[in-house]
Amino acid sequence: MALRKEVEQAFTQARIYDLSVEFYVGMPRRMTVPPFSFSLIRAHGDAPDPLRHSSAACLFSMGGHTGTHIDAFNHIAEGGRVYGHPESIFEHESYGSGVLIGAIDETPPILRRGILLDIPRVRGVDFLGPKDMATPDDFRAAEQVENVQVREGDVVLVRTGWMHWWTEDPQRCNAPVDVIPGVGLSTAEWLAELSFRRGLVLSQGDPMVFVSRPISALLLLLSLVAPFYPLFRKRMGIPAES
Repeated sequence: MALRKEVEQAFTQARIYDLSVEFYVGMPRRMTVPPFSFSLIRAHGDAPDPLRHSSAACLFSMGGHTGTHIDAFNHIAEGGRVYGHPESIFEHESYGSGVLIGAIDETPPILRRGILLDIPRVRGVDFLGPKDMATPDDFRAAEQVENVQVREGDVVLVRTGWMHWWTEDPQRCNAPVDVIPGVGLSTAEWLAELSFRRGLVLSQGDPMVFVSRPISALLLLLSLVAPFYPLFRKRMGIPAES
């Protein structure tokens, strides 16, 4: 009953924002991901009597990392294992069936309070530049400036301003992972620890790649920045190395 009231309040009192992006041919994508393609294969004008009755149909294809999406746990593996599954991932994958453990059906519905931490605002700029990494001090300053505090169960959205280039310069969105701004290793560690101390559920940013190299085996759920290996290996449920 308490959860039901919380859900009702979320929809009646909170402001809800649409974070999706438009899908179009030529839209930004990672270079390792197939491009989005679209074709109208049946137009209304193709019907024998379009003024009486007609229908349209389309065909589209895309890679799994297209637009706004949530990564499954099995997207990232370390040592042949994925989060929540101690067995080897190689025994549970095929090109025809996909990766059968840690799939998206293991991700429960997510309905949480969202906190936007605006890093460019804290720094007094419109957007972060290439290779510009947000720091723990940036996050703490954003909490103070916005008069918010991350609390248990929250989803933290980190604004770098990089979405400015989604329409202004799509190719810039396709920059190599070590060029796009986001969070580096030290900040990812801080966020991961924050998730255990405060109960942070998710962290995500507006760049196409939220975390920058070098980071070893980030567990991604909406590019989730917690937990990661080997700092939180035991908390990931992965057996210690022999």
